[in-house]
Amino acid sequence: MGHNKLSRNVIEQIHYECAVKIIFIIRSSTDNPQFDQWATSYLKIKSVPSSERLLKEIDYFKSRWLRTVDEFFSLDIFQSNSILSDYSTLELNGSFLFIQLFLDILLRMTPLPTDKDEFIVECMKAYKNQANTLQDIQDFSEYYEPKLSLFWYSRQTFLYPLVNKALRLENIDILYLSRFFMRDIRDQLVLRQHTKSVKVYRGQVMSLNEIIQLKSLFFGDPTITTSTDVRPRDIYIAFKSFLSTSLKKSVAELYVAGQPVPGECLVLFKINADPTVCDQSNSFAELGTSSAIENEEEVVFMLNSIFRITDIHEEESKYIITLELCNNNDHTFKSVFESLKKDYGGEVAGYETEANLNSFATVLFNMKKYDLADKFFRRLYNELPPSHRDRARCCHNIGNVAL
Repeated sequence: MGHNKLSRNVIEQIHYECAVKIIFIIRSSTDNPQFDQWATSYLKIKSVPSSERLLKEIDYFKSRWLRTVDEFFSLDIFQSNSILSDYSTLELNGSFLFIQLFLDILLRMTPLPTDKDEFIVECMKAYKNQANTLQDIQDFSEYYEPKLSLFWYSRQTFLYPLVNKALRLENIDILYLSRFFMRDIRDQLVLRQHTKSVKVYRGQVMSLNEIIQLKSLFFGDPTITTSTDVRPRDIYIAFKSFLSTSLKKSVAELYVAGQPVPGECLVLFKINADPTVCDQSNSFAELGTSSAIENEEEVVFMLNSIFRITDIHEEESKYIITLELCNNNDHTFKSVFESLKKDYGGEVAGYETEANLNSFATVLFNMKKYDLADKFFRRLYNELPPSHRDRARCCHNIGNVAL
């Protein structure tokens, strides 16, 4: 940095521009300690020790900032009483519990030795004209191991956007092919499960309509701005992806510094997580040395974990939403979920530890995704030995799809 006054003037002029997401300052050990005060006053400032380090930090920030935009972020919002009362006439397509059922079956399917190879072949086709991405896919093919799944999740490659976008858009083909990767991440999160309660943070850009919906459900009136004015309702959300957070509030605030663009809101999530409520379906862990990103103290939650909203309020130019990790086996949801598994998942609740392709295709059939259901019933038929008794059931199911 140059002259202190000039530097300060430049920062003041550009810091609050919407288009400016971060300001890097290359510092030497002899720089004025006043820069530390600037970093406190201006959240977009991040210091780096050298120009060589700067390039790496830019890559890190680009990877992380992309995760805060709508393209890679989606959530389900629901009230527990509406789920229970509406179950008898539940419209499965797009409902929260049905997505829970779909992912439960997907992750309980027995992994096959060919899963990764099939996934890589499809990725090669999808990115055939992107040389850099093809190299990443080749590296993944050669070096991926289940124990490295969290490293590959946090690395700036095709994997994070591909898998999380598939979760958001419910791209069944991609989700089926990448189930081995999601299962490996789950196993690593369970293995590294945080043993103490934590408070973590996430900075996120959300649409104004989503915020209005949240406030309307939580307060009963979108014009109310604080929970002291009214008794809030029990509102739950589930993020339709793996959820990356940080133990450092300053890291999360970096991604929601400045002013929002029209139609969008800057949101800081504060999340309280107690490990005693966790099982395989909602585990969370700090990545530590497993992360490809340094110094962020990243904590990742299992996809589709359920959180209860405990507070929403405005603070300066952003919304602060406080969440509490829920027990996925809470009686409010458990009985309905088990009934869904029995009625729509093609299995007796609690009977099978591992799900199978028939369960998967049955769920698709009940989602009214008939073409996909037909595709996976036929796949199962072709994979079974000629004399296997389940081939007859496959033919029956294929016939039901045709009707």
